[in-house]
Amino acid sequence: MWPKQVCPAFEPRADTHEGLRQCWYCRYADFHLDKPRALDVGVCYWPKKISK
Repeated sequence: MWPKQVCPAFEPRADTHEGLRQCWYCRYADFHLDKPRALDVGVCYWPKKISK
């Protein structure tokens, strides 16, 4: 997934600001936001939900 993309399965992460609907914030896309350097292009894991 690319930044600013949104798919029909979009579901925001728990800490997402109200109204933000980009895959960068989606719980199914992995942009390595929990790593020291985030990715510009993420990997979508929908429909397989990742449990952390």
